[in-house]
Parts: sequence; structure tokens; C-alpha cells
Amino acid sequence: MSKSKFILLFIAFGMLALSSCKKEDPKQDNDSLLKIEGTWQLAMMDFLDDRANWDKTVEFSFGNYFGFAPAMFADMQGFDFATTKSSGGQGNIFNYINEGEYNQGKETFWYWNYTNNKKAFEIIQINKEMPPYDFTIKNISDIEILDNGNKITFMTKVSSRLSGQPMTTTVQLPVKITLIKANPTQNVEIYVQGKKQEYWTQGGDDSLSLIDKIREKVWKLKPGSDLYDPSMDDEDNPAKGYMKIMVMQLDNNDILNYRYAYPMGIVSPKQHSQTELANNILEVKLGGSYGTPEKIFDFQVESVDNNTETLRLRVDGVIREFVKTDNMNNVDKNDYNLITE
Repeated sequence: MSKSKFILLFIAFGMLALSSCKKEDPKQDNDSLLKIEGTWQLAMMDFLDDRANWDKTVEFSFGNYFGFAPAMFADMQGFDFATTKSSGGQGNIFNYINEGEYNQGKETFWYWNYTNNKKAFEIIQINKEMPPYDFTIKNISDIEILDNGNKITFMTKVSSRLSGQPMTTTVQLPVKITLIKANPTQNVEIYVQGKKQEYWTQGGDDSLSLIDKIREKVWKLKPGSDLYDPSMDDEDNPAKGYMKIMVMQLDNNDILNYRYAYPMGIVSPKQHSQTELANNILEVKLGGSYGTPEKIFDFQVESVDNNTETLRLRVDGVIREFVKTDNMNNVDKNDYNLITE
């Protein structure tokens, strides 16, 4: 074979080899692709910013927590990624699943789409004003697909009011979310920086201080207790004044309302501003009018048992027990062991 023919043949084989290499496309990494259609149990939300902790000095009431992300998501059980297009055509219909079936029905409130070539997704609330809290979840990152696609974790940020702040003051709180492929049956577990928040998930008040546990509740002296009630003919002993207290209520303005026994019956509610709540002390002032000496008694809060609805207070070394009641008028001297001296 001539030298020129050999060179031409070598070039032809080289071009064929290059052509074969170009036809080999890189394999698609299917392990990184999401498949989220259907229903998922919202297993856990771990808020990673300490601003997601509730300010214990603020009452946990609907008006105060509405818009606070850990509380707003606490009633959620799961996600429903539908395959039906939303009426506006922005994406597929999405629904949050919750026990009360809030914001579920004929109207579409959210839509969802895959993003980043099906390696991520977004949930968008169509009307930012309805529902009146924005449950949008977007710009997710750090996605992990586990258990053969039956478990997903990811990072995102959600809109949140801060406890004690106006509804108009909002921030974006970082949160790690865990989804499990299943029919949702229970509320999500809420964590803040790895610590489970039973207050949101169970409606209890395990995270509250002793003082916060008794706020806005009315407590009356446990029936059958000794009640100091000297008559007009008996000499009053101011040192025993703490035994006259029959009912009390601490309001959210740090004012203690209370009633106590006196010879003619039970006084109308009195008020005294508190200064020792940080030390779990309730202050009651007696006297100070009509020439009577003023005396302030410190009731140290020992414990609050929500199961038995019992409040234990220590004053002058003595334990006084109070029980929860409906209102400050629900007291009667006949329910007690009256002591006159």
C-alpha cells in the first residue's frame, strides 16, 4: 500500500472514532430529580433562627401569634401536589392539608411548579391577602432525596411576624423542612434550633414561665381552706392578712386584681401593679385607707398544675392553694373554714 493511501486510511479511521465519541450523550442523573406529585406528610419544620422563639412576656393568643410562622404552620399536616393545572395556568394546584380543612375547597389558593430542571420546586400563594398569611415556599436549596425518593429534606425561608411585634413587621425565617411520602395523619412537629416546641404542636404551655401560665386566669382559694375573717368585734391582726385573700387574677398589664374577706362580706376587686414578676412573686397590698396600716404580702408562685388546675403559693412560709374558677364573683365565705383570731 502506498504511503499516501495509508495516510488517507488512517485519517478516515480517526474521523470515524471522533464521530462515535460525539454520539455518546452524558447520562441524566435521575437520582437528583424530584418526583413529588401526590400527598406528603409534613413531618418536621426546624426553624434555624432564634427569632422563631416565642417571647414569653407576650401572651400566646390568636391576635398576638397570627402571622408568626411557627404557630401558623403548626396546624399543618401535609402537602398535596396535584397534577391538575390551576385556573390561572401558573402551575399545578397545590393544597396544604390540615385537620380543620382550612382554605380547602373549590377556590385555588396556591400553585406549584418544578424548578431548576426538576431538581427543586416552589409553592406560590396566588393572593397574598387571602389566606391572610402568606404560606409561599420558594428558593429552596440543599435538597436531599432519601429512602428511594420517599423522604425529602430541604432548606428554605418563610415569612414571619416576630412575637410582640406588629403584623406589618415581618422577616424571612430560615427553616429546614422534612417531607415523607404518606397520607398525612398528624400535625407537623415544630422545632426551633433543634429543640421541639410542644407549645405549638399540642397547644400546651410547657415553654411558659410560672407567671405566664397563670396570666388572665382567675384563681380562687381552694374550698375548705382556712380563711381569716374577724368580725367587727374582733381585733384585726394585720400579720394574718394574707389569709384573707380569696380570689386573684393577673392581667397582661402586670396588674393583679384580687378580692379578700372583710367583716361585711367580700370586697370588690382591688388592683396592685406588680414589680416582682421576674422572681415569680405576686404582690398583694392590704390596708392604706381609712387610717389602716398598709402592708404588702409577697405570694411566691411554687407551682402550677394544669391537669388539676391548681396554683400553689407560698407566703410567710405557709402554702396557700388556689384553684381555677370562671370569674372573680364565684367565691363564697361559706366554702371555707372561717378563723377569727
